[in-house]
Amino acid sequence: MQTIAADPRITIFPLDVFVVAGMPGNLDIHDALIVATAFAAQKLFAEEIAILTRAELITASRLLPVVW
Repeated sequence: MQTIAADPRITIFPLDVFVVAGMPGNLDIHDALIVATAFAAQKLFAEEIAILTRAELITASRLLPVVW
């Protein structure tokens, strides 16, 4: 965990009410939490965030850019 926390390319987001409130309703809970966390990162960094995933539902939702 120390290695992850020390890496400037990584930001750890808490699962809090703001992330939960941003969960899209058209995804299962796990995919919705991933997307909602990306939404929170977009707000924090004021940048477009892409998700690295093979999850077909996230890709099909077109809510965020997907890299794979």
